[in-house]
Amino acid sequence: MHSLEDVDKTRSPYAIDNRDPNYDPFDEDEEYVDFYMTEETENLGTIPYHVVRSTKTTPAKPPRSSSQTLGRFHMPSHRLARSEDQPPISLTKFKESVDGMLEELFTSNDFATFVDRVTNLNCRVYHDELVAHIIRVSFDRSDRERDIVEELITLMKKSSHVSLGQLSRGFEKLFLTWEDIVLDCPEAPAMILKYVELAIADDVLPPNFIARLPEQFLSKLASIEPCVTEYPEIVQQLVELQDFKKACNSIVVDYLASDGAESVGDIGPRLKGGRGHEFVRRAVNISLDREDKQRELVCVLLTKLRDIRVINEDDFLWGFSHLLGSIEDLIIDCPNAVDLVSKFLIRAVTDEVIPPAFLEHAVRLGLGNDMGVECATIAKDAVDNAEVEWAELRNVWNCTVPENRHHDESHWKKEAALALVEYFNSHDKAEFWNNMRDWITTTSRAIRIVKDSILKAMDGTPNDCLAVVELIQYGIKHEEIRESDLYRAMAELDAATDDMKLDIPDYEDMLNTFGGLLRARDLIPLVSSPRSSQMHSNKSTPPRSIHDN
Repeated sequence: MHSLEDVDKTRSPYAIDNRDPNYDPFDEDEEYVDFYMTEETENLGTIPYHVVRSTKTTPAKPPRSSSQTLGRFHMPSHRLARSEDQPPISLTKFKESVDGMLEELFTSNDFATFVDRVTNLNCRVYHDELVAHIIRVSFDRSDRERDIVEELITLMKKSSHVSLGQLSRGFEKLFLTWEDIVLDCPEAPAMILKYVELAIADDVLPPNFIARLPEQFLSKLASIEPCVTEYPEIVQQLVELQDFKKACNSIVVDYLASDGAESVGDIGPRLKGGRGHEFVRRAVNISLDREDKQRELVCVLLTKLRDIRVINEDDFLWGFSHLLGSIEDLIIDCPNAVDLVSKFLIRAVTDEVIPPAFLEHAVRLGLGNDMGVECATIAKDAVDNAEVEWAELRNVWNCTVPENRHHDESHWKKEAALALVEYFNSHDKAEFWNNMRDWITTTSRAIRIVKDSILKAMDGTPNDCLAVVELIQYGIKHEEIRESDLYRAMAELDAATDDMKLDIPDYEDMLNTFGGLLRARDLIPLVSSPRSSQMHSNKSTPPRSIHDN
């Protein structure tokens, strides 16, 4: 057991700006928008709820326009500027410092001192690289030292010194660079798999993480007899992935042949299996040798599948990571792959399926080596150019195609308004969601119904406010809507404060009150101090060894 209760008593330095290098779109505690209780407002009776706004004193980069909003990530234009904060030392110096600390840890087993010294470097932006680096260092070390690295990763994740996103990206770099690593350490692929297996067992990686392994890495593992013997599911994973790729090819080719007329509702059921990231990668790959119109169709298809919740945020992040990791192979058949992939990245940011911070992470981690970094850098520079309007950036293919939007938009809005009126009369939560279930087919509609219910309650009585909170709680509990729908609805309502106050002078206070009620029922999260001062004390199983069979 190791305790870090005296190491770090400050708030975890999560970033609030999705262009800040510290911003972490994977972080399971933030859901893209930070809700927190300020130190001045610990009393629920003051301002119980607050959506974090930028408090940077450094000059912000001019926004693209005064009304520019990244709707998917719901960041008002005044928060789109990149953070001016930079790590005090370079990544090279950071790694050198970590190497010295790691040597001391191997000798002393003093986990608390290691974490304390890493924290004092004030380089949280490098912590994804930290994960990959310490694992790579361990490859040519003893079994005991690999055990120490495994436990260190678990401790840092459970204390929030490493987020889920940083941990995931650290492993992702290893998955995408194993061919280089294996030149110095032939046993590296098996060791990486062992680290993943133990991280899942320690509950610091999700159980389905194994499904994210790239095909080439899986193929290598399947060729190692001890791996197949210990993990027979690896072969099955490889077979399922190859079958899924064939299905992806068929779906994309048919969709392009139909000129985008095929209903995405028919495509969704064919993409089950938790491999949406592979569909993202395959769809882009197939379009590389097509015309710009087909590439535009692919972008529209991916966005539609996001809207109907077939492909989620993680799928896009992993899909584009794998795409960058394979750029050196793509260039063989498609000489202009760097230019095309960079345009897909720009379009993905403007379509709001990946955050701009993804480009920061890709450059820093060196995904895809020099060519991958070049792709991400081209896209990052384009997104950062405030002189180019967002709409111009989005039109990377210089063409438009019909998006086949539903024609029942006005009808569903009328149904939603009527259902809300009936709910305020009856307070029958089950009936309301039963009436809405067939209409809430997209994320945007789920967000809209949350916003409309809150706004309507503002025109009513305090009991109406409580009734809406109960309605939202019921909807989340019974999976009619998601927690992320609520977070994003609240962020949009907050972003509209200045405009809404023109019609409702006490709008901000009322929204704060709603936030307090939602927070009191654990429906919106807080950003808090590290969640556990004794990070390793919650293990329900005995300590395991990185070299256990």
